This record gives sequence, C-alpha cells and structure tokens, in this order.
Amino acid sequence: MAGYFDLNGKVALVTGASRGLGREFATALVSAGATVVLAARGRDQLNALADELKAGGGSAHVVRMDVTDGEDIGTGVEAAISETGGIDILINNANMTINKWINDFAPAEFDQVITTNLRGAWLVAQRVGRHMIDRDCGGKIVNVTSVLAEVALPGVCVYSMSKAAIVQMTRAMALEWARYDIQVNAIAPGFVETELNREFFSSDVGRHMIDRFPRQRMVQPSDLTGAIVFLASAASNKMTGSVLKIDDGQTLGGPRPRS
Repeated sequence: MAGYFDLNGKVALVTGASRGLGREFATALVSAGATVVLAARGRDQLNALADELKAGGGSAHVVRMDVTDGEDIGTGVEAAISETGGIDILINNANMTINKWINDFAPAEFDQVITTNLRGAWLVAQRVGRHMIDRDCGGKIVNVTSVLAEVALPGVCVYSMSKAAIVQMTRAMALEWARYDIQVNAIAPGFVETELNREFFSSDVGRHMIDRFPRQRMVQPSDLTGAIVFLASAASNKMTGSVLKIDDGQTLGGPRPRS
C-alpha cells in the first residue's frame, strides 16, 4: 500500500509556498519523496524553506512567481521545467482574501481578489497543463478551494465567489484533460488556523464560532497534508473532477449535539 503514495522521481510545483498551507504542502510532498519547486513572490522565505528541506535530505528548488502577472507565471513555470526536467504535479495554492462587507468593497479590491485567486489559478493550471500535454506523461493537478465555495458567510463574499469558481474550473479541466491522463482534483479546507486568522479566532466572536463547530476546534494545516499526498500520488489515479472537503464536520450545521 505504501507504494501508492510514493512520490520518488516526481516533481511538484507548489504555488504560494512561502508560508501557511503552501509551506505545509511542500514539506509533506518532500516527505513522500517528491522534488518540490517552491513558487511565490518573495524569494527570502522560499530560500529559507528550501534550505530547511534540503537539510532534512529533501530536494527543493525556488522560482519567483507572481500569479497576478501572466508573463511572470510563464517565466516561473519555464524556470521550474528547466531546473527539474518537467513538472508531474501542480499544487495550485496561491490565494488571498479581503474581508469586507459587500457594500464596502471597492472595484480595485474585487479585482485584486479575483485576479489572485481565480485568474492566477487558471493561468498557472493552463500553463502547467499545456506542459503536461506536450510532455505526454500525464500528471496531477490539485486546486485549493474552500468550504466557502458552498457556505455563505458575511464579509467574505468575493473570496467565496472566487473559490466557487475554482470548483467548476476543476471539473472543466478534469473533463477536457482526461484524455491526456491528467487528473485534476481539488481540496476544500474548512476553517484552518493560520497566522492570518489566529487573532480573529482568539477573539470573543471567533471563539463563539468555534464553539458551534461539532468538534469545537479548528482544522490545522497538517490535517490537510494526507489529502494532498493522496491526490498527488498513484493512489488517486481513478479520481478526477473531485473535491475533497476537509473541515472536521464544521459545515454540518448547528451547535454540537448534547450528549
């Protein structure tokens, strides 16, 4: 069974790899044997992570990539291919959010979220998908969406819209690229504790929200890594167009039942 999850000899490109979930995903893929290409806008954090992975015996490369810039995406993907020989796995993770009420959202802020989360994910997947097709070796693409693609909450409308679009993008890419043996799937994390939201979930409002989850806890970044390795590996060869929800039951609705 272990062989199904073995990524030795595979190259994985991870966007948004400098921190948070991207950092966790890259570390998990290296642990499974993959060579990783770490991509983000800032090289300092990427270089530090690459050094850490190499010190542990892993193989890691760094490319600068701003997913809001189509030319930069092309340059970054070409650099990843040049340094490794080819990309077998894409973890399409780069994203951002602006938390505001709908009435307060400026057009420029709307554009910023959609350009990063949707247009950026589309362009990266399109560019890597073309490479996989030309290479004729198949491949794995894992897009990162969110439970907010289905659940409406105040203050995150535009982020939720972008993540809902990622779900349909995943299905469309899976359908069109199935003939090339490229499996395209997605993970939909629930509310994950990160440095970006830790302060909110420590507040009275945040703690009240956690208290209504069935298990009264946040998902941790490490809780997502098993799904990432699964979707990147041969274990998921017969899956495409699927979305794995990993939310610890947070979206089941209502407070935790009393015993």
